[in-house]
Amino acid sequence: MTAMLEVEGLSAYYGSMESLHAASLRVKRGEIAVLVGANGAGKSTTLRAISGTIRRTGSITFLGERIDMLEPEDVVRRGIVHVPEGRKIFAGMTVRENLEVGGHAVGRSAASIRDGIEEALNYFPRLKERIGSYGWSLSGGEQQMLAVGRGLMAQPKLMMLDEPSLGLAPLVTKTVFEIIKGINDNGVPVLLVEQNVGLALRYGHHCYVMETGQVVKDGASAEMADDPAIAKAYLGG
Repeated sequence: MTAMLEVEGLSAYYGSMESLHAASLRVKRGEIAVLVGANGAGKSTTLRAISGTIRRTGSITFLGERIDMLEPEDVVRRGIVHVPEGRKIFAGMTVRENLEVGGHAVGRSAASIRDGIEEALNYFPRLKERIGSYGWSLSGGEQQMLAVGRGLMAQPKLMMLDEPSLGLAPLVTKTVFEIIKGINDNGVPVLLVEQNVGLALRYGHHCYVMETGQVVKDGASAEMADDPAIAKAYLGG
């Protein structure tokens, strides 16, 4: 598989503080790549740097073109969609209105947005039942589904998901991961930050381990799951 996203020597800053130090990674066509590590290791910062929402230096190449100088809205228009930690849905808008916002972000027409909503709801039958409900009334799992659905409305060529299982019950978490797998099976590569390392390795194809703002190890997810050091640090074994 060829790489869709290539990140080389990426550093990122909150004010004058460097929080990401020369990180490098690749996301290939058709794969789910996962970032794992302790809290504060730089995982979420990596996604923010790629999406352009924080100051960064280094090289980011997507589909053969440098994008590291682009503004966040232009990164989205190129096809990289970032679903941030904490869902960040619009509580005072309905499910339909939240989905429409995702389509408007990339300039989809009204007809295209209607089609996109139908496509998104195919992944999330529960949201179809709650299409007129306000965001504040949704359960945590429903909010996460809506956040991913809104990301799909932007027609991603690559989807970045930050902690999609955070705060969810195990059964709901499994449902969300099956949906992520379905999205990937339909041709959308995924760059995933996930606190549940066992689950991330089970669904992912390639894994990057981060410590103190750096990528310190990477390899096939199946091999990483069998690594004693990874098991001791993240899998309780």
